[in-house]
Amino acid sequence: MKGMKKAMAIALAAAMTMGSTLTVFAAETGSGSTSGQGENEGHVEKEVINVVLPTVPETTGSPFEYITDPERLIQATEGARYGDYKFPDANEDTGVYFLVGEKEYANTSSTLQVINKSSCDVTITVAAKATASAGGKDLALNTTVSSGDAAAPLYLSLKVGQTDQAISTTEATVVKTIEGNEDNFEVQYTGGGYEYVPKVTAYSWKALEISLSGAVSKDAVVTNDTTAPTVDVTWAFAKAADGTVADTTEQVVYEDTGAPGIISITDFIKVDPKPVVIQFSTGLAAQELDVDGVTLLKGSDKAVANAATYSVDMARRTVTINADAGYLNSAKGNVPIQLVLTKGGKTVQKLNGSITVLNDYPAEAPAIISITDYVKNQPVVITFSLGTKDLAVDADNAVLYQTAGRVAVNTSKYKVDMVNHTVTIDGTASFLTGLTTDLPIYLAFTKGGSEVAELTGTIKLAK
Repeated sequence: MKGMKKAMAIALAAAMTMGSTLTVFAAETGSGSTSGQGENEGHVEKEVINVVLPTVPETTGSPFEYITDPERLIQATEGARYGDYKFPDANEDTGVYFLVGEKEYANTSSTLQVINKSSCDVTITVAAKATASAGGKDLALNTTVSSGDAAAPLYLSLKVGQTDQAISTTEATVVKTIEGNEDNFEVQYTGGGYEYVPKVTAYSWKALEISLSGAVSKDAVVTNDTTAPTVDVTWAFAKAADGTVADTTEQVVYEDTGAPGIISITDFIKVDPKPVVIQFSTGLAAQELDVDGVTLLKGSDKAVANAATYSVDMARRTVTINADAGYLNSAKGNVPIQLVLTKGGKTVQKLNGSITVLNDYPAEAPAIISITDYVKNQPVVITFSLGTKDLAVDADNAVLYQTAGRVAVNTSKYKVDMVNHTVTIDGTASFLTGLTTDLPIYLAFTKGGSEVAELTGTIKLAK
């Protein structure tokens, strides 16, 4: 009997095992699926064009203004009329003078520079032309240097890079391509997305120099009424065409040589605490620092800040103070700070600044932020602000006026975007296409039908 029970147990176990195996076999077929949507991380335009063109202060006049002295009166009198002004040595003097210093004249003008702070090469076009004075008593121009040509005694030359171009009444142009520097740029991520921006340590760029020189023959026949022509020099730039080779022998190195210092400090607002970012520069004299070569001191007693409350980015030259730093949240006023910079463990710079601490956002008045210049038939975009706390106004109710007489613009000629705070004017509007000078404009906003704000600005003609 015991033997039979044992046999039945074995048989039952075998049957259970077979049943289990059959269940597995039954699940060998089936299906399933999943999907994954692709997403592009973003895009950064790495063609940055930033060209710094020469500017001529109105207070000093053009560096290309000149004096001619065919009879060499200045040398003969040792500059008696000009007091302690310095003039060229008599043995080298060409008789044409440009003011190059506070009290110094030279036969060659001061140099203007076109600086390429772009990531790509740019082509510079410089044009020069002489314009005759009224009255027809100008010294005649020569296209070659001649010390004995009485008929055409005046020679003026434009120099662009290493190229000299004689000036005449026919416009002449010199075209040069100068290099950009993509190594001065980097990709950064901000709250608004990715950006391609200059590195904080970017200071070396390429530039093109422009100057004017002159000579006048001693054989020129002159009177007290003799005049000289005006020289007009213009410059323009454009991205270099593909395949254009830079004129490397014509360009010079330009370096930003700003002194070490704190560039900017963001405010700390107690009702909305955010990290405080300090942007600093070491200048060119102290570019290299220790890896941990920045120490933050705080308060009027210059106490060393807890290292856990701030971080340093040496590549971007920033110090970021945590939003929960106790000395900011408990501050009764602005907080003085000092950055101590070290090299080899020794202090090389101390940079001082102050963090502005506010209980609430400052009240910023509504204003026009920017207006694009008018280019023939192209739209003009006005960007405005309704103030820090957004002045309450009627929806889509910005009224545009033009000229000092407040002439209302036809509403079909402009579009108001109250979300992005812009007004876009149709570039073909008749009041724009006929412009010959800058145009005052006004933006009026209403609330409940009553005007609550008027913002003013000027549409400028593109040059």
